[in-house]
Amino acid sequence: MTIEKCHPAMQAGFGAAFAVEDGQVDHLVVVQEVKREYRKSDDFEGIANTVRMAVAKNHGLRVQAIVLIMPSTIPKTTSGKIQRAATRDMFLNNRLETLYEWRAPGIFR
Repeated sequence: MTIEKCHPAMQAGFGAAFAVEDGQVDHLVVVQEVKREYRKSDDFEGIANTVRMAVAKNHGLRVQAIVLIMPSTIPKTTSGKIQRAATRDMFLNNRLETLYEWRAPGIFR
């Protein structure tokens, strides 16, 4: 909910947050669809910064990677639930339909 409400570009109900282990440390990754009207935004960096600040402020967590993806591309079950494990696998294998990606320096390289 924090991510969905932090910026008008976020498509409600079409995002996933999950941990990815890098060595012995878990890193928070956010994958979020943007609304169709924001597909060609010239401020994806600003949107990603807003996400990072909202998560830090509301949850005290540091986001290590943010991927903003095309509308209707996040994996869902037939009943409409987000498939977080599939989204995580797609992130790790660089198979998301990415509009913008930010990763903290030195993370997942």
